[in-house]
Amino acid sequence: MRSHAEFLAAMLREVDRRQELRRLTTREDGDPSIALLDAWAAVLDVLTFYSERILQEGFLRTATEPRSVVELARAIAYEPRPGVAAQALLTFDLETAPGAPERVVVPVGTKVASLPGPGERPQLFETVAELVARPSWSRMPARRDVDAVPAGGLRALYVTSDERLLPGDRLLLVHRDATGAEGFAARTVAEVERLGDRARVSWTDPVRDRILSVASVGPAVPEVTAHTLAVARPFGHNAPDPASLPPQVARRFGGTGADRDWAELTLSLAGWRQGRVAAGVEDLVVGDVAVRPALQQRIGEIAARPTPVRPPERPGPILGGFAAARPRRGFANSELHLDGDEHDVAAGRPLILTAGPDQRVFRVVSTVPGFLTDFTLTRPVLRVQLDGSREEFTDRLRATTALLASAPLRLAPAPRTTPHEGRDVPLVAPVPPPPPGRRVAVTGRRAQVTTTRKLTLKLAGGRSIVVAAGARLTARAWPRVTGRAAVWSLQDSSGRTGTATVLRGTVHWILAAEDAPTTAAVLTAADPGGEVDRTAVVSLGDDLPVPIDPATLVLDANVVPATHGETTAEVLGTSHPETPDQHFRLGDGPVTHVLQAEGSGARSTLVVRVGGVVWDEVPTLYGLPGDARVHVTRQDDDGQWSVRFGDGAAGAQPPGGAEISAAYRVGLGRAGNVAAGALSQLRTRPLGVRGVTNPLPAEGGDDAETIESARRNAPLYVRTLDRVVSVRDHEDHAATFNGVGRATARELWDGRRRIVHLTCTGPAGTPLAESTRTALAAALRSAGDGLQPVTVQGHDDRQVVLRARVFADRQHRPDTVGTDCLAALLAAFAAPARSLAQAMTVGDVARTLHQVAGVRGVDLLELRLTTDLPGTVLATVPAAPARVEAGAVRPAQLVALSGDEPPVLTVEVEE
Repeated sequence: MRSHAEFLAAMLREVDRRQELRRLTTREDGDPSIALLDAWAAVLDVLTFYSERILQEGFLRTATEPRSVVELARAIAYEPRPGVAAQALLTFDLETAPGAPERVVVPVGTKVASLPGPGERPQLFETVAELVARPSWSRMPARRDVDAVPAGGLRALYVTSDERLLPGDRLLLVHRDATGAEGFAARTVAEVERLGDRARVSWTDPVRDRILSVASVGPAVPEVTAHTLAVARPFGHNAPDPASLPPQVARRFGGTGADRDWAELTLSLAGWRQGRVAAGVEDLVVGDVAVRPALQQRIGEIAARPTPVRPPERPGPILGGFAAARPRRGFANSELHLDGDEHDVAAGRPLILTAGPDQRVFRVVSTVPGFLTDFTLTRPVLRVQLDGSREEFTDRLRATTALLASAPLRLAPAPRTTPHEGRDVPLVAPVPPPPPGRRVAVTGRRAQVTTTRKLTLKLAGGRSIVVAAGARLTARAWPRVTGRAAVWSLQDSSGRTGTATVLRGTVHWILAAEDAPTTAAVLTAADPGGEVDRTAVVSLGDDLPVPIDPATLVLDANVVPATHGETTAEVLGTSHPETPDQHFRLGDGPVTHVLQAEGSGARSTLVVRVGGVVWDEVPTLYGLPGDARVHVTRQDDDGQWSVRFGDGAAGAQPPGGAEISAAYRVGLGRAGNVAAGALSQLRTRPLGVRGVTNPLPAEGGDDAETIESARRNAPLYVRTLDRVVSVRDHEDHAATFNGVGRATARELWDGRRRIVHLTCTGPAGTPLAESTRTALAAALRSAGDGLQPVTVQGHDDRQVVLRARVFADRQHRPDTVGTDCLAALLAAFAAPARSLAQAMTVGDVARTLHQVAGVRGVDLLELRLTTDLPGTVLATVPAAPARVEAGAVRPAQLVALSGDEPPVLTVEVEE
């Protein structure tokens, strides 16, 4: 192929060679002969240009026009992938107010839109199945309390956040069992930890004597109340010491010694005469004890002989030499006078009296404020009637302290820190159990742990870090326990994930922090079985996949699938039999294609009716009978879709005058892969529905196939021809499946059998969607040997951090060189450009940068995995293929530049 100048020069050379033309010596452009040669050179240039383009566009590898690639692919029955709509699972929140319906039907086609972020557009989803929902199945909180006190005893209680407790405050714990028996325990607050709507109040000395549980329910569990204790002193605690009083004053007070037991007594008759005695007795003080003697109704016989507690009303005769009165020690043992009358004391509350090592708890019966004059004091007092005798504190007035219990504290449930495990999840309140097979969404924060001693966290790539004791870590999976050791998969506060092998009991569950990452899963309900009432338990078909913080664990059984796209319907036109090859363009697009578990993995939502009768869609009209009511759809050059019918020889022709109508959905692609919680805008609101959300991110959405992808994948189709036999067939079939970016297959021995293992990425190197993985596995089984075990896994992501110094020549602008270098790196080493199990080397990076115009040299400062130490320069970042490690099948690795830490380039001008 030559240009115009080359053709003209060749013809002029021929003029010189030919004998008959040698007389033509002029070479002026204005000469008619030379002008004729010039014109033919132009003709040849045009002809060869188009011949070259036709030749170039006639081969799949060299074609540059999208239309050429599409038509060449269709020539081998490969249709470029149209893209596929994202899928999401929606949970509907129902009204629970009085009068709200107990049963709500959410119909097929209920529209829900996403709440767009900056620079985004709302994406519309529609439900694809009918949902019969119940309010009781919306947001069912899992039980968040504990069943029993730890074996070491109760060390803490939880109170509501409005209870203002401080370290050093005294607490009284009162528990009453089912029989009414009470137990008491006093503790001093050591720590108060505020936890949102509650506070944890702890003490150092555990309560072991009785089981205390404020969070449990049931008749056999004690009822527990907690009170703060205020200090008060009895009246007279600060009275003068009798030993320091003047003798004339001291004689007015009784004593407690052997020679001071008798008060002054006046007899109104002679010692040996028969008669009655009138003994007048005043209130007095015996030592430090305030006493109020009772009227002596009988004269005792001998001081050493006991006197009956209740003597008869009529006293007997007095004999000579007998005592005329008893020692004056009568008092009201159940009454207590508190110094001051402003104490917070109420009937029914506990009251503790302490004196030295002695301590006793009473119940307050009643209180009466008043004044009291005694011990040379006149003070306001609060007279407290107790439910028992305080005799043992009577003679220790100065050493006695009263601890007054406040109103009961508002206790909060003791939160459960251990995540719920297994298939049965207890609920806070009983609900009708969801029927078996019904989807159940499980959401909450990831569970967190702390460690009692420092541990070593082994990161990916072989590096390890030391985690200090007491650090808060996020559990990524359930621990694997073997004997006395446990293997944990943990994530630190910096986002680094690794494994740690520790002794059992070293790592403890704690409540997750508010900034802990959230997680969600959708499982299916199972038959609870048994005859026990299971209305407060939801049974699942599988174990909870990851540990979830029990304080935030919520279940929802009002779950329904939805896909990206909005339904539209239109009349395309009327059939005209006289027009051959009838086709009708759709008014909107792109047409939604949804995931299916066969063929290429996509099914169109387009339904075409001719005269109200559905005509089926087929890949091609070739070879079909003339009466087949079918149509084909094609995407035009401008991206719009059109419907084409047969001509009566291959496929039926629509009858004349028949109305052609179409119903389809519009919307697909990666834009539908919205984040969890984004689908929250109800466009159609069924009666009784309050809100909606998607607990998991929408996934599986993929754009229409690019030209380069079609160029790469079209030949793969003719290697498989819809059948899968060899290992290479599995890889080729997966590569052409909608929603799959890259695929690689290997034959592995898993320890029991030989399997075909497929590692796949999602579009542009993203993680493979679970829905796509499931559909692909089913499609491979359908197209291949059903007895051949096939495993499909997503790739193992290995992200690379790159930092380099680039030396540019003086003729180029440094900022332009830096921009071009960054673009070159992303084009070569970003995830969309990388293949599975493809390593990255220093030489690859240097070669890519040296190909940029203006680059004279490269100094690589950092080439490492995100888990490596900063400043590391690896000669090679390896990428392992699928393999078996420690008995487990591991997928192939994808080594690519980190999306979170883009390459950092420093450009210096070379002198």
